[in-house]
Amino acid sequence: MMFVLYKCKYWASYKDIHEKHIFQLFGTTMEYWIKNFKTKCKTFEDFAKILNNNELRPVFYTSTSLSEKAREMADALSIEIIENAPIGEFPRIKCNISGRDREKIYHLPFDQQYDRTIIEKEKGEFYAFTVKEAEDAGFRRAFKHRFNS
Repeated sequence: MMFVLYKCKYWASYKDIHEKHIFQLFGTTMEYWIKNFKTKCKTFEDFAKILNNNELRPVFYTSTSLSEKAREMADALSIEIIENAPIGEFPRIKCNISGRDREKIYHLPFDQQYDRTIIEKEKGEFYAFTVKEAEDAGFRRAFKHRFNS
């Protein structure tokens, strides 16, 4: 079975993707390996074999181009690149149900907890296209986190 991990960047065409974004995807791929494969594959060499055998495949998908250094790093780290690709419409709003109190909360892409929020469909969570769709399903906007000073 093959597992594919995507990182997508939808940027203006005049911007380049730099190597730090490639490194982030590689780190995410390694984290996935540690959580899901490491019990049967213990070493970094095992990780490399899984990548080379396409059992775990990182793919970087972008609407723009990579810098030469980013392309070099992607090649060295066995990361597939899809450049200058049009990205169509897709649902971006994360509708999440709190594990603590079952409260229904939606997160917009620029909200503080957006990147940390994992959608679990089996719990009734989903991605929505619009705020109206999220609110019609009973979700409220996430509050801004306030720190005590």
